[in-house]
Amino acid sequence: PYHAGLPVSVRQQNQARFLREEGVIIVATIAFGMGIDKPDVRFVAHLNLPKSIEAYYQETGRAGRDGQAADAWMAYNLQDVITLRQMMAESDAAEQFKRASHHKLETMLGLCELISCRRQALLAYFDEQLAEPCGNCDTCLHPPETWDGTEAAQKVLSCVYRTGQRFGVNYVIDVLVGKVDERIQRNRHDQVSTFGLGQERTSVDWRNIFRQLIAQGYLDIDPEGHGALRLTEKSRPLLRGELQLQLRKQAKPEKTRKEKTTKKSLQLRGCDEDLFEALRERRRALASEHGIPPYMIFHDSALIEMARVRPVAEDAMRAVSGVGEQKLRSYGKTFIDVIREYPLPALLNNKLSNTVNETLMLYSQHKDTETIANEREISQSTVYSHLAAAIEAGLLNARDVLALDDIQYAEIQQAMEMHATGVEGKLKPVHESLDETYNYGVLRCVQADLYKETAGKGLNSG
Repeated sequence: PYHAGLPVSVRQQNQARFLREEGVIIVATIAFGMGIDKPDVRFVAHLNLPKSIEAYYQETGRAGRDGQAADAWMAYNLQDVITLRQMMAESDAAEQFKRASHHKLETMLGLCELISCRRQALLAYFDEQLAEPCGNCDTCLHPPETWDGTEAAQKVLSCVYRTGQRFGVNYVIDVLVGKVDERIQRNRHDQVSTFGLGQERTSVDWRNIFRQLIAQGYLDIDPEGHGALRLTEKSRPLLRGELQLQLRKQAKPEKTRKEKTTKKSLQLRGCDEDLFEALRERRRALASEHGIPPYMIFHDSALIEMARVRPVAEDAMRAVSGVGEQKLRSYGKTFIDVIREYPLPALLNNKLSNTVNETLMLYSQHKDTETIANEREISQSTVYSHLAAAIEAGLLNARDVLALDDIQYAEIQQAMEMHATGVEGKLKPVHESLDETYNYGVLRCVQADLYKETAGKGLNSG
């Protein structure tokens, strides 16, 4: 819907939709305006390699301008590298410009093949320093494995040399793996010493190695040779065995657990999500009525805070970040009206952690501990510990939570008194004295119930 070949009116219409509507994903070429002033873009995905780090930084910088979590994701392959290098070489630009463009592409490739923190490298390119790894990019979250690729690289470089530096990646790989076909036989490359020398690896493995060798500048693309590979000066010491080369190990795709809702990254509790969606719907309706983008009414971050804090008075609404006097006068009442329609259940109106409240929300829906554990992918013992926190806070009664009769409850109580468990005492002696009949989660709930008054006094005295 957005590329340079479209009429201006069509491009403007599609850009306006992207800016004004919510939940719109736009697929576009780099003709899409650089100065998109939309604060709530949640992701930017590159399906081709940008020509420079400057371009990459500017394009990914459109995501997350409201300060909320956003993703920059990129896929690239060997053909991207070859195509960009050919385009630069065939350009009519001055040689100085070509050299600068080539250097920028090399730096971009270096960022792609990096095995350390990407954010540190990205900021360093712009002369900014990040003291510690960011802990959030893919190389920080899943550090890539490396391997000694010296011998494999030497095989590649030798094969490129012995086939005359006149062929592309696929042909050289066919020679390496010993593929017999008419073209290879006609060129007598089934007679060279590197024929079949790489049979221990698959063609996919070799393509990964070729990509890294091109990215790191050991191989170049002959612009006049239709994608033919040629050795660079940098490859000589590697061929002679004067240096060792570490390469990235190609990671196998892993199945990742999908987040149950996108709101997790926005720091919403489960109990706030329905209200958040209602606030967004009201914002969308108002934006449509006034002919303005939704974010000009309130950013997502303001709606998230409203959903969490639930202000039902003007003073409380005024305290929400992003709600100034003008917006309070224009929109305050209508959003307060929406908030009033979603009162927070008494059980969830607490100062407990988000993860405890996730469990309490499911418990309030009359789900048992096993069901809650399965839905949240946690242990039943953890579920009981969350319920124990609510019991200690006076929000629940242990006798309602646990399927214990009077005799069982009295038995546990007696064991705790005998071992002087107290508010935070160890439960192992109690567990063992009861012949391990009751799991620790159940014991925690009884402990919280028995000593919640003591715990409350201790907190108050603090």
